[in-house]
Amino acid sequence: MNRMRMNPYLLFSVFYFVQGAVQSYLSNFQKPYLLKAGVSLDKIAMLSAVMVGPFWLKSLYGIVSDRIPLFGDHRKSYMVLGLAMAAIGYFALAFVNPGQQFETFFLILLGTSVGMAIFDTCADGFAVDITPANREGVVQSSMMLGRGVGYILLALVFGRLAFHFGIHSVFLALSGLILFVSLVVVTTTPRIARSIEKIDLLQWVKWRPTLLRDGDFLWLASYSILYSIASFGIDGLTTLFGQVKLGFNDEILGNMGSFQGIGSILGALLGAVSIGFLGVRRSAFLGVIMISLGGFLVTKMSDPPSAYAISLVWGVLWAFQETLILVLCMMASRGTLAATLFATLMVSSNVGSSVGEWTGTTLFGHVGPESTFLILASGNLLLLPFLWLYFRRLRVTA
Repeated sequence: MNRMRMNPYLLFSVFYFVQGAVQSYLSNFQKPYLLKAGVSLDKIAMLSAVMVGPFWLKSLYGIVSDRIPLFGDHRKSYMVLGLAMAAIGYFALAFVNPGQQFETFFLILLGTSVGMAIFDTCADGFAVDITPANREGVVQSSMMLGRGVGYILLALVFGRLAFHFGIHSVFLALSGLILFVSLVVVTTTPRIARSIEKIDLLQWVKWRPTLLRDGDFLWLASYSILYSIASFGIDGLTTLFGQVKLGFNDEILGNMGSFQGIGSILGALLGAVSIGFLGVRRSAFLGVIMISLGGFLVTKMSDPPSAYAISLVWGVLWAFQETLILVLCMMASRGTLAATLFATLMVSSNVGSSVGEWTGTTLFGHVGPESTFLILASGNLLLLPFLWLYFRRLRVTA
């Protein structure tokens, strides 16, 4: 492996900065934009669910990255490939009207999701490759910090660009940013080139050091599905609630996203501190309760000041739980096939987020926003006994 040319924690922050930028568009602007373009809520729900589909294949990307070097490298080349696909896709979206060309918009957006999924898988695998044991909390905090900064800055920038120049300028700005980050990857990320024991697909299924040990890995994968339903379902509806229920414009929606991004930075830091003082187990229970409280709180938005305050608090609550689940996943992913293991858990989370996106947006159109948030928040509390059983299996008392 070549020597690092950038502080690894700073590099992880950059990786997640671009993911925060993409998330800022998807969470804050895509649904309002599609609704204004004349796309029905049912189609928006379908698109939001299906575009998470490429992330369901992260285990496959992980196997390929772990097994097959691209230009002599197991991580860097794949990250650049994924970023290039996403940059080209977002550039193309600037010239497509979803109201008139929904199928074209859908396919291009799906392509950007494939690119970001490849990048995300290999970036996570790279992090697991070089992170020392017991440093997972610091690494995840640096990643969440980068995501939060990207979310904040780009929510502000995207909101103003959309308000003054139209959504097409947002796509062009996002494409340029992704290309810039790909340049950072090319110039600063060391190669991960190693000899890996030859493993065919059947052998991989039978591989047991972590994957199927006493069913613990599958139990965590199941939890990853369930926690994402409310977490991402609520998160994907906050700005749509602001637009539909409260009549907010793009600039206000962007400001909401920025406050949420600030909260996510605080939540990631709070998660790391909580792990140090309370331990992983107690912090994980606290994270579940926080998400449900956040879902109830979102229904109290009434004007821009309250929306900004609640967005800030929601960002704290959401990032706290996200940090905890990522730490659990990193702890379960040690081994030769780090990217495969971690990606498998992230696939589970993405399946849950897809279900949450579809369920939340569909409920939004049929029972109204307040009832949707209450249903998701109440259902999330059912995770508490599931989480208790998981830790009981592991006999984790910290």
